[in-house]
Amino acid sequence: MTPLRRLAGAIQRALTDLFVQHEASGSYDRFERLYARRLDPWGGAVLERARLKYAWFGELLRAHAPYASILDVGCGEGLFTLQVTELSSRVVGADVSLTAVRRARRLVPDAAFVNATLEDLDFGRPFGLVTAVEMLYYVPSPGEALEKLKRLGHTVFVSYTARDRERLDPLIDRYLPGRQRTVDRVAGGGGEVVAILYSPGPSSG
Repeated sequence: MTPLRRLAGAIQRALTDLFVQHEASGSYDRFERLYARRLDPWGGAVLERARLKYAWFGELLRAHAPYASILDVGCGEGLFTLQVTELSSRVVGADVSLTAVRRARRLVPDAAFVNATLEDLDFGRPFGLVTAVEMLYYVPSPGEALEKLKRLGHTVFVSYTARDRERLDPLIDRYLPGRQRTVDRVAGGGGEVVAILYSPGPSSG
């Protein structure tokens, strides 16, 4: 990976964070516009920070694997979904952007993908693991989102940046009580990320 490409990825991520700010709410149409404009809008495929972060998340999840099934909510173009396919034979990704979902299907042919909002997701029975990597910022009600994630999966994994701790930590304490692990770690590039793994008990899901 060339330094110039990494720099371009960092600039692209910064522009994306301006386009969809962390306290954004309302219509999800902005995500379709974002992905229609450009590939890899957050630079996840080129930034060392993203590679280290996803590898670290994989380590945390692997310690509790295998999972009978995994749902990756807010999967985008499937970069993290690809990471978790080694942890389960049944992996599903979901995103509000149809463009992102189409790209994810090409990147991760072994997973299934649906174009849907978190609010609309309903699979009839819970997954063994549901993941929501840095997506709690973008829903109208993070608390309701956490409740929905708990209904969708037996074990819940969420992450968010340190700058969002003041707003999200109290919700984690309320909606994911007795969580097994809270971890802070500096991912490459100086960005601190909070990772939460919550599992209320044994499951066959």
